[in-house]
Amino acid sequence: MVEMTGMSNDVVLAYDINNTGAFVGNTWATGHAFLHSDEGIININDFVDTSQFSSSVAWGINNHNEFVGGLYTSTSPSTAVPFVFENQSVSTIDVCSSEMTSGVALEINDNGSIVGFCISNNFQQDFTFVRYQGETRVLAFEGLNNVVGMDINDHDVMVGSYTTSDNEVHGFTFNLQNEEFKDLGAFGGYVMMDINNQGVVIITGEKDNSIYHPQSGLKKLEDIVDLSAWSSIQDINGLNEKGQIVGNGFTADGQKRGFILNPLKP
Repeated sequence: MVEMTGMSNDVVLAYDINNTGAFVGNTWATGHAFLHSDEGIININDFVDTSQFSSSVAWGINNHNEFVGGLYTSTSPSTAVPFVFENQSVSTIDVCSSEMTSGVALEINDNGSIVGFCISNNFQQDFTFVRYQGETRVLAFEGLNNVVGMDINDHDVMVGSYTTSDNEVHGFTFNLQNEEFKDLGAFGGYVMMDINNQGVVIITGEKDNSIYHPQSGLKKLEDIVDLSAWSSIQDINGLNEKGQIVGNGFTADGQKRGFILNPLKP
């Protein structure tokens, strides 16, 4: 257990962790993003104009202690601006156009590539953006709606979701290096995804919880792992380079518990 000096009177929410144990998130009461590492705590409020941005969340961190997230205004309704913390300073990511009301950055890899999304002014469309090789742009996928990039590995392969015309949510991978797009199939009304450097993807969907291996394709989690002790799996949230998976669900006797699954073979 880590004692977070200077934050002991606040509820701390952590959203991502790197290989050195540094992690990022935000505080519940004061509402500011932070980085916690062996070197101490970085409070993002020390780097931004708090009269302009009333709260913030850090969503993703890489192994260089660079992190990304969203800065939120105090206006009603609140809007968000994506940001990146690197070189010991905070920069906003000015990629969301005037037709888009908000945006957040969700992940940064060790190459400095960033993935996030913007939301249209009418809240009807999501648009994925990336920063890749120094260029930041909104990705256009012809015929796809509500494209949301969720994670990116160190080979610049991102995972995300899009919505079909009949409101079915699909998962996908997209390689920024060769622009190869791979549809992972339909997962119902929502999907959450994570990818590691081996290209293994974990998927929490409305229909199924699934694992995608580049070698063996898509499989249901229940077909790979003995889940007889669980009545339901709510979320599979994280995947590391060893293939271990963390998540939470309800046990057979109705208790909500977190879990860790050992490495899965293709």
